[in-house]
Amino acid sequence: MVCATAQTATGLRRTFRRWADTVVDVDTAEDLTLAVYEALINVVEHAFTAHPAPGSLWLHATVADDQVLITITDNGTWQYPPDNTGNRGRGLALIHQLTTHAHVELNSRGTTVRLQHQLRPQYTIRSHSSSAR
Repeated sequence: MVCATAQTATGLRRTFRRWADTVVDVDTAEDLTLAVYEALINVVEHAFTAHPAPGSLWLHATVADDQVLITITDNGTWQYPPDNTGNRGRGLALIHQLTTHAHVELNSRGTTVRLQHQLRPQYTIRSHSSSAR
């Protein structure tokens, strides 16, 4: 668990990229890092707008059964995107493009984004897990 700030999201992006570089090829690491950062920055920018102070977020990633499994969880409140987002609002679409599967779960305790990316077996170096708390 870490405080949901832009600085923390940037640090988690770097940590995730170092981890991803050890388990997948460079192109996949790049795609997944961008997807993860989009999810992280969405937490920072949107999940705590009704709160006076930033809340918490969690990032967990692992490789299992030729898939990268990533979970980003916050204890904030989901904000539905406005109808007219102008030059913004493309984060979720980008996340869906960069991963095999993306799912957003909402509940009374916050939001969880689950990302999956199917790997070709030759790119899986080893099973490895990373967690930021």
